[in-house]
Amino acid sequence: MTDSKLGEDLGFLFEVGFNIGILAYIEQKQFKHRFEDLYRHDLQQLSFSRILKRLKTKQKVINPGHRKIIEKWSLFFLQKSFLAGLNFFEEYIESTGWTKHRLKHLEILYYQCCFAGNNSIGTYDKEKEKIYRELLSQFGDIKVDTSKYSRKGQFLNADTL
Repeated sequence: MTDSKLGEDLGFLFEVGFNIGILAYIEQKQFKHRFEDLYRHDLQQLSFSRILKRLKTKQKVINPGHRKIIEKWSLFFLQKSFLAGLNFFEEYIESTGWTKHRLKHLEILYYQCCFAGNNSIGTYDKEKEKIYRELLSQFGDIKVDTSKYSRKGQFLNADTL
């Protein structure tokens, strides 16, 4: 295997799984939220087999044994991160101490994650400005200067909110 950015790409894959885990928990508990089907469409664009193929191509791996290692580690990262996101959000909710009665009235006002670009290992591209508009649609019809909040370190560039 080459000494390229496999670890960085697996980090992107971890982020995808983590956010899928959080979304699964929100869906499972039927919490009210404002993102409606925003992430469903993006998730439908992801293909694990295409992501794997891209990872192997980026790594310039031709050895069948090394290709299997990438497959196993990719699946491991995706599974581990899904469970991490699911457990993280469950533990967060439990840490609030809210009773089941209060949880029935919980509404998630804003949730931000991204499944395009680097997070899909380049298998699903989406215009940044479109991503920002879709995220901000959770606040209703507001006017926001996305250039102000999309620079490095600003909230529209956060991995998960």
